[in-house]
Amino acid sequence: MRARIVVAKPHEAMLALIPHFYRPVPRTPGVHAAAVVGPEAVLGRDVCIEAGAVIGARAQIGDRCWIGANTVVGEGVRIGDDGQLYPQVTVYPHCELGKRVTLHAGVRIGSDGFGYVSRKVDGRFVHEKIPHVGRAIVGDDVEILGAGAKVGAQAGVISDVPAGESWSGYPARPHKESLRASAALFKLAGMLKKIERLLDKADA
Repeated sequence: MRARIVVAKPHEAMLALIPHFYRPVPRTPGVHAAAVVGPEAVLGRDVCIEAGAVIGARAQIGDRCWIGANTVVGEGVRIGDDGQLYPQVTVYPHCELGKRVTLHAGVRIGSDGFGYVSRKVDGRFVHEKIPHVGRAIVGDDVEILGAGAKVGAQAGVISDVPAGESWSGYPARPHKESLRASAALFKLAGMLKKIERLLDKADA
């Protein structure tokens, strides 16, 4: 005979129970001797900076943040309180992360975009890279998952993107599936025209 515990809100009940069975890995506040902290960087209270991490000049790290091993926080970056950056994360210069942001291993924030201009120079066409001078701003309570995951431009991400996969479209879905959906939509427009012509003939 098996016992059952029935509650009105099981997910909320799990939040209360799981910490009693699975303790988080303890983090000791401090800056590891093998970490590099740039000039004028500001570190909050109880910050943990692990080995190999690099904190750029004038970066601001909020209270209780954990910066994992070999993570790079660029110049002028601002990270809110209780941020958690797993190992080998890169935050490019001048980006901003809100409070309680989680970046999993391998995440890149603010990397250069993909844009080129094709123009004629000395009688031949050349591709010139467009400088990307903006920055990425991530709000509070955001978690970015999926090592090596790729998300297409203007995609609407409403769920987890698995590691290594490429998603696009709105709502975002695996890229090949998104292409099939777009192709089907274009075909539907042609089919509607054919149906309209048939209806016109039937009414004549």
